Amino acid sequence: MPMAILLVIACLLGGALYGAAKGRSGTPWGQPVAMGCAIALIAVSMLQMTSRRSGLDIGLSVMERQQEILGYGSAKLLVERFPGRDVILIPDPYATDLVKAALVRGLETGGGEAFRIAETRARWQPPPEGEYPDPVPGEDDGLSLGAMLHGSDASELVVFGGYFPERLGRRLLNRKRLPTMVVLGSVSPEVEALLANGLVALAIDNRTDLPPWSHPREIPSDPDQAFSERYRVMPGHTSP
Repeated sequence: MPMAILLVIACLLGGALYGAAKGRSGTPWGQPVAMGCAIALIAVSMLQMTSRRSGLDIGLSVMERQQEILGYGSAKLLVERFPGRDVILIPDPYATDLVKAALVRGLETGGGEAFRIAETRARWQPPPEGEYPDPVPGEDDGLSLGAMLHGSDASELVVFGGYFPERLGRRLLNRKRLPTMVVLGSVSPEVEALLANGLVALAIDNRTDLPPWSHPREIPSDPDQAFSERYRVMPGHTSP
């Protein structure tokens, strides 16, 4: 449970106890305060329970909630289209730990037991010397085509979670020996070209015809509804 929710519950509980004590001592406002805090406490608890049943969490920032929903809906789709694949997750190296964790939480909730993250590559490490020597010049995170290919085969699903380096995209256009790749939430013109060539199997991006969510209250509580309202699915040319 998020710390903010725990603090709210603690304050409401304290207010209810304080109001009840004041009411017993004859203070006129004591009983109404106790009742109001108790009702609010019940409402917050029910809202938190509803959130838990959906598998996702409330009390998050808009960005975290968006990433949860993106992961939730994407995993359901990937399990359907690419069943039985081990997932290699490459998160956005520039995202905060909270945002990365929200995406993973959404993926695991949406995919359930059928969605297995076999490995997370926060930074691609250089492959053994002599294997796929194709560095991407100018990138500052050690990204390279060779490092992405190393250790990945056709039975695995490489999922880019929110970041896809543009220079890497241009190099992939000249390659055929690639694992199945999916891009979440970062669809650039380079990714669109890779979709057209069938080198990226699927991409999921924000819809551009809607204003961005500015407050968690604007986000539907049903994650399936939120996903369908906010994101668009872009299949690759050879996607199943």
